[in-house]
Amino acid sequence: MTEVYGTTTVDAPYSVALDSIVRRLRVKKHRLKLSVPLAKLGFGTSLGIDREVDVAFVPLHGHKGERHVHDELQFAWEPSGGGPFPTFSGSLKIHPLGMQTEIVLSGEYQPPFGAVGEAFDAVIGKRIAEATANMLLEMLQQELEADFASVKETIEETPNRRI
Repeated sequence: MTEVYGTTTVDAPYSVALDSIVRRLRVKKHRLKLSVPLAKLGFGTSLGIDREVDVAFVPLHGHKGERHVHDELQFAWEPSGGGPFPTFSGSLKIHPLGMQTEIVLSGEYQPPFGAVGEAFDAVIGKRIAEATANMLLEMLQQELEADFASVKETIEETPNRRI
């Protein structure tokens, strides 16, 4: 098994980020197009690796700690239509950071094709997996920040009402 780890900080308060994630996950299965530019892997080219993956989510489970609350979301993705690509399983952990939210992705996959796949993974496969995980985090960050901007705009445009 190969482990993958990534983290991002979202410019949105925890409550807004969590609510946005929960709304997105009401549909238990999503198809995402993940694209990894080869330049991010150290190759001087504008080409990239594009792959659609089916992502299945398990409902959020809250955990109360002594100092803060965090939520963890279990998920797995597999390549749409199969093929010689690994299936990934992992979790997203969501932590409050004042007016921001930290999202930590961790998980693992088994390279296909036994020893040959493990050799490919050691040379470049793990870098592709890490870049793909970071792409997922970037997409999530952009969506959550756009949601927060929309909420903030609505609040700022709503006149103060007195009853």
